[in-house]
Amino acid sequence: MSSTNEAQRPDAGHRLPSRRAVVAASAWSVPAIAVATASPAYAASAEGPVNIPPTLTGVIGGGWSIATAFGANGLPTGYARSARPTATRIPITVSPARATVVTVTVSGAGFALYTVANNTAFLPTQSVTVTTSATGVAEVFVAIPPFSKGDTTATITAAANGDSAVSTLTAEPGLAYTLGGHTPEGQTGNGALLNAVGYPTPWALDVPLAAVYATQSSFMGITADGRVRTGGWNTSGECGVGAVSTAVAVPAEPIKEDGTVFTDAVRGIGAQNGSEQSLFILEDSSGDWWAAGQQLGNSLAMTGNIADRSLTRFTKIGQALPAKPTWVSYTRNSNVNLFTLADGTAWLAGTRVNMQYYDRGISTTGPSMVQLTWPDGTPVTGVKKAVQSNDRGMMLLFEDGRLAYSGTATTNITPADYPGDGRLHEIATPPGGIAELWERQPYEWETAGYFIKNTRDELYMLGGAYYGQSGHGMTTPVREWTKIPVENVDDFACGAHAMLVLDHSGDVWYSGVNDENNSGIDPAFAGPYATATKVTTLPPNAKAIAVTWWDAPFVAY
Repeated sequence: MSSTNEAQRPDAGHRLPSRRAVVAASAWSVPAIAVATASPAYAASAEGPVNIPPTLTGVIGGGWSIATAFGANGLPTGYARSARPTATRIPITVSPARATVVTVTVSGAGFALYTVANNTAFLPTQSVTVTTSATGVAEVFVAIPPFSKGDTTATITAAANGDSAVSTLTAEPGLAYTLGGHTPEGQTGNGALLNAVGYPTPWALDVPLAAVYATQSSFMGITADGRVRTGGWNTSGECGVGAVSTAVAVPAEPIKEDGTVFTDAVRGIGAQNGSEQSLFILEDSSGDWWAAGQQLGNSLAMTGNIADRSLTRFTKIGQALPAKPTWVSYTRNSNVNLFTLADGTAWLAGTRVNMQYYDRGISTTGPSMVQLTWPDGTPVTGVKKAVQSNDRGMMLLFEDGRLAYSGTATTNITPADYPGDGRLHEIATPPGGIAELWERQPYEWETAGYFIKNTRDELYMLGGAYYGQSGHGMTTPVREWTKIPVENVDDFACGAHAMLVLDHSGDVWYSGVNDENNSGIDPAFAGPYATATKVTTLPPNAKAIAVTWWDAPFVAY
């Protein structure tokens, strides 16, 4: 996700290895939230012994993680698992208080009831029976269908002893969604740990997000008032919650190295390339930069303790550079990050021996930070944004609209007009002035790529497209700027195997693999989506997007 909070300034053969174990989330990661509301809290039926709230509000897609299709009566035809943090809770009371058998039914296509614990398999049904406790209370949970897969309102009836009470449930869009994909380490953000989520499922968020970001297999959101939420895969401490764990299953609030939380975060980094590196970086309103996750080869340009380690709390970075960064482009796995500085220069930081793959003019020995130069040794200046892809190439956008490229990637994924000498040279630009530049960190070298939004809000790309994730309809590399068929582009995000585009109307477009319904569109389609395809299973009016390196895409509202 490239926009900032300016108010404060494959196939089965390519699957990731066995780190995808399903484990329980750490208890400290679960914030206190309320997904459903009732007004009034316990509005009683005037005459019957059964009481439920007369009105309830739920979240579209809430209450379950699904890996199936919807069939008869709008209910899922196969496997379903509960997600209580996003379900609508129906509190039931009987008066006078006593143990009573209560039958609860729901009408509305796609709505289902359950009483099972969180993250538990259940058979979707529209009628359940519960027995209240001796104090006359019980609860039932409602799972609401994804957008366009059922109704958005339902009638709930609780009946006992010949009497009944009725409630109207209205479903509204959630604050953020995981579209689908491989999500066993909490990437759904709803407490469930389930592989192959079939349709967009909402996060258990307590606050709306102004922006959303992603890294290897994790998510990060920033609120309008500068607070931060993280979740997902956390084996390098990239969620910044103070410890390493396999999963942060519900969005948590990360901490800084002094134990305080952010109140002035402006923007983050991660979604532009969905890097394999387990790392989140964010900027605060003072222009300082902070990171949580992998610190390798001092690729974060730190001072003081520069040892290789996992930063489990957000820690200041970039102090060793001659000016404050304005952007950081992640390495894939070469331990070299590319910094754009406020003075218009660009620097590589990290393992020196690997820097020659970006520019053959850089020697393999010397300091861990190197300023980029032209082939004649002149320092590169006037840089607006510098990005890297596949640890073998980098592209620079200058303030005056020029582009330059350097690298040692194979010819078929380098610009057609690049001389191929491994040094930095200007290259042709796509039609229209350049508004934004992004990169992709691939899983295989042949899917390295660069993306540009022009001043007409059109999107162009150059590079690989092995899985169709470049959105232009081809699965072969392109060496000249090629237009992606989405108009009025607002934002862009990509990972190794998938790409999202957000347009001005708030619609989201997907391209790439669909082996675990990463798109959230159709679990029955094996993929790939080689041409950018509108995601019709999301509520309208999205405002932010992000894509992990492998697992799942994210959308915020």
